[in-house]
Amino acid sequence: MSDLATYYLRPVTYNSSWLKPKGFYVVDGLGDILRAVAREHGVTSADLRSDSRHKYLVLARREYIRRAHATGRYSDGKIGKLINRTSWTVLYHRNARA
Repeated sequence: MSDLATYYLRPVTYNSSWLKPKGFYVVDGLGDILRAVAREHGVTSADLRSDSRHKYLVLARREYIRRAHATGRYSDGKIGKLINRTSWTVLYHRNARA
């Protein structure tokens, strides 16, 4: 092999401190997004899954829905299923103002 091919085919190593800077949450799945939003709003994941309509919970759910949708990896049905809501509710909160 040429030197150029050897250069590009060598194994790459990463320093884990570069991938996870301190003070930031690494979010991978819907559950991680839900936990991060709950932590930031000072509520539990169970609160976000509940039937309660308190304003602070509705706003936290809306933020979860928008973050999950922004990843582009999940359907409205999957996003809503985690918080016991329908895809129509997810659609409403995605497009709601404020």
